[in-house]
Amino acid sequence: MTKLVYILPVYDPDSPEHFYYLYKFLEILTGNLDVLIFIEKCAGPPWFSKQAKLYCRRLQWPVLNLLETLIVLVIARLKGYKRFYVHYSLSAGFISGLVTRLLGGISFYWNCGHPTRFLPSHIGNFTDFQQWLRNGLFLKLTLQIVHYLVTGTPAMADYYSGAYRLSSRRIQVMPNWVDLSRFADLPAKKALRQELGLPMEVPVVLFLHRLADRKGAHYLVPIAQRVTKTHQALFLVAGDGPYRSRLEAEIREAGMEDFFRLVGWVPNREVARYFGAADVYMMPSEEEGFPRTLLESMAAGCPFVATDVGGVRDVVTPLQAEFLVPPGKPDLFADALDRLLSDRELRHRLANEGQVRVKEFSQERVAEIFLEMVIQE
Repeated sequence: MTKLVYILPVYDPDSPEHFYYLYKFLEILTGNLDVLIFIEKCAGPPWFSKQAKLYCRRLQWPVLNLLETLIVLVIARLKGYKRFYVHYSLSAGFISGLVTRLLGGISFYWNCGHPTRFLPSHIGNFTDFQQWLRNGLFLKLTLQIVHYLVTGTPAMADYYSGAYRLSSRRIQVMPNWVDLSRFADLPAKKALRQELGLPMEVPVVLFLHRLADRKGAHYLVPIAQRVTKTHQALFLVAGDGPYRSRLEAEIREAGMEDFFRLVGWVPNREVARYFGAADVYMMPSEEEGFPRTLLESMAAGCPFVATDVGGVRDVVTPLQAEFLVPPGKPDLFADALDRLLSDRELRHRLANEGQVRVKEFSQERVAEIFLEMVIQE
């Protein structure tokens, strides 16, 4: 049986992030591979099936934690583990690449974003230096030392090939996925709204993301101001982050308290209820790779308006693509939202189309792609 070390950044069943999807995915892998799951940070004792071997990193101090990772991966390699797959962790990606280059084996490193877009044009302070060091120099070194970069869509593969001068032969494309069972048999919209304390008759527009500039949090109030000229909509904001205090101030200054509800972080295991309760999902991000929230929106039958960034266009259908707008255009975004909120039949068509499309990104289908990738190599 193929032996694989899978490096997982975080184990936390209450996490609002999409790491939660990896836990059940790893359950599938352990039925087909001899998997050692190396977890960099554990929030409580991890639980996986009995077939999985687990190691939670004990040291969290800088440098010492890297040394522990190196020692564990070297021991795993000496015990016959030849394949190493790292999800996002830059330091573990570099170390796994180093181990496999020196001791043999194959290393895979998952990354899906636009890190070069946010590199500082000049180094003005220590934060700028950290950004340049991480997303510039260190990421470039990591991509050169690992055997394969794994990313979500063909468009993202082209981005990495150009931005980091990486040969296309060293890039594997594997999509994100959604666990469709989590969205099956959702209660009716009215029942979900009652459960979440949402109004029954007012259209609900959901923003479920980190509150940060790169996720478009600064566009929420301008978009809502335009939309609420014609619709008595409620903007439900599920998320938190560095922009929250500014968003709250902007809502107050615009006198839009009645049009917004901020609920903070929502554990990812609970997001299906929010998508099921919403009429439309909005994703005004300035940067994305392969946003899993769009898959969640499709799975719940919730149409969306999103910015045309990263690999988004690779994910959507032609009809859904009509509701992709250029980043940084809140007026166009609001117009697309207005069109959806004004047309119940169009929302229904998009919901049905999304639920068909999302089957191509089922957890089981992507697990097959993953297994083929690591076993053949």
